Amino acid sequence: MQALPALAGDVQRSSKLLLPSQQPLAMSMGSLEADKSVVRHALLPSGGSGGSLKTHKKGEAKVHMVGSVPDMSASWSAKVAVTTEQQADALAMAQVYGSMREKFAAHGLNLAAVRATRQYYANLDGPNATPHPLQYAHFPTPLEDGAVRLGVFLLGSAPSLAARAVEATQEVFSALPEGMQPHASGQTDLHLTIFMPSQPSDPRPDPFAPDGGLDPKSAPHPIPAPTAETLTQEVQVFRDLAATTRPPRFEVHSLVFADSGTLLLCFVDTSKRLAGLRAQLRIAFTGGAARQSSIMHITLGRVLAPKQLTADDIAAVQAKCDTWTAKLRGTAFTPDALWHVQELTFTSVDGKRERLALNQD
Repeated sequence: MQALPALAGDVQRSSKLLLPSQQPLAMSMGSLEADKSVVRHALLPSGGSGGSLKTHKKGEAKVHMVGSVPDMSASWSAKVAVTTEQQADALAMAQVYGSMREKFAAHGLNLAAVRATRQYYANLDGPNATPHPLQYAHFPTPLEDGAVRLGVFLLGSAPSLAARAVEATQEVFSALPEGMQPHASGQTDLHLTIFMPSQPSDPRPDPFAPDGGLDPKSAPHPIPAPTAETLTQEVQVFRDLAATTRPPRFEVHSLVFADSGTLLLCFVDTSKRLAGLRAQLRIAFTGGAARQSSIMHITLGRVLAPKQLTADDIAAVQAKCDTWTAKLRGTAFTPDALWHVQELTFTSVDGKRERLALNQD
């Protein structure tokens, strides 16, 4: 097996890292700011210029709303975006992951990003609270079933790696101090996101329309789910592209605790196939969600307490991540199918799933 790239600190080759302040759309498909302006125009109440703090009817979570959806701008700003070319370059991705590692090691948590993510969780109050993801139907302005849709590779096709990822999560979280409110993803929830036609903070009823099918007059009322016809067409696009895509081959690069408070299992694509698939989906869904995943990762868990870690805590967490990086680096993951999911609960890939075969020829 060809040796994987070292951590970014050991990489000699230079590669441009796109920092949050630069934030182009990862697929080089136009201006992110232009897309975000469409979202703002469509979702802000008539005559409004900002959001309001609303409370979940059961008192379980508070969500800062911009129009009809949670304001996740702080979370978006914390994310790293890379180009299509970088996604296909294992050395470039190694440098990206290494930069993310070093940012957490040097500065700890981005508390604004952690606070933004809290909006998607319930049961956050009290000393013995056990956070769990919110169902979209329980948002202050509920999202209809089918409003959130994504294409993913499920780690269930690599059960041994999935089990070890869960074990790694438990060990990393054991290094956290009391009160950090960790939430670990379930083993059956582990997935690598390919593309989201519609996100919970950027729902798009019609990802084929340039404006995503958003009606400025609808805010702050619920944004509708796609019509049956649009949904059928959306699934068919995923099916057709899956049928012409050979299974990509990923290898674990590292376990990274991002400063957003998210524990990530990060991969490189040794087959160089995912970047092209994502680019084709961006072209097909011109009105899809503005922000898309551009790194290759599986979210293993999150911390949800908006308080900073001490230097000793950061070092302890980083040591656990580095130990598991050494154990898992080079482990292969070759998905056996692409899945279209109509998600009902944040980060859970629950709801209706459709298995779409990849090209095995």
